Amino acid sequence: MRSLLPMDDLSTWTHEIRAPLATVGAYADALIESHRRLTDEERHEYLCAIKRSIEHINRLLSNVLDAALSESKGLPLALAPVQLSEVILALLRSKGFDFRERVVDTCLDPGLPAVYADKARIELVLKNLLANAVKFSPSGGLIHVSARSFGDGIQLGLGEPALCVGPNATSAPCIVISVRDSGVGIPPKEQEGLFTKFCRSGQNASGAPGLGLGLYVCRKIVEAHGGSIWVKSEPQRGSEFSFSLPIAHP
Repeated sequence: MRSLLPMDDLSTWTHEIRAPLATVGAYADALIESHRRLTDEERHEYLCAIKRSIEHINRLLSNVLDAALSESKGLPLALAPVQLSEVILALLRSKGFDFRERVVDTCLDPGLPAVYADKARIELVLKNLLANAVKFSPSGGLIHVSARSFGDGIQLGLGEPALCVGPNATSAPCIVISVRDSGVGIPPKEQEGLFTKFCRSGQNASGAPGLGLGLYVCRKIVEAHGGSIWVKSEPQRGSEFSFSLPIAHP
């Protein structure tokens, strides 16, 4: 664990854990002490806040564990057919993200074929990308999620500013999932190391530093599935993170 989380990052690690725990404690206390005075709407809001904080902690721990696994014996994958549209819609309907001050838009190709993947780990990739989109998008901003099928493969980033990790082209059928935010964008110099361990962008709207493991873990999971992950970002025009998964069968 020490090699994964350097000693000079302990304050960040402590903040990342204590902040959501403090939220859980505060709202739990309010529910216990004032439950008779709270309206149904207030109780629902408090429970949703607790749910979001628990999801934050779970995501953080999953990132740390998967980062450690990827550097030791590799990520074990529990492969099975996965319908990505169902996974995306379930995450967007869940109470794990605070979308209240953002506009969420989706564009999912009808009849998307299943991918053969580890559902829990693909969910973690999507959770990390959605969490970043919320973090980077200002109040009232748009978050766009799409899933497209490419039967003849895809050439990534042609004619567009894109940083790709993994093969930049494939002739095999694949599905591409994208999450676009409406933040201020990521400077080109910061983009170069986005998918490396402990890389952090200073452009998030919330000001929270983060551990710098989320995109690194996304990369490791996508690569373990034989896919690629990339980002397109321009100043003041937001960022779009995409990843591909091959359409394959056991």
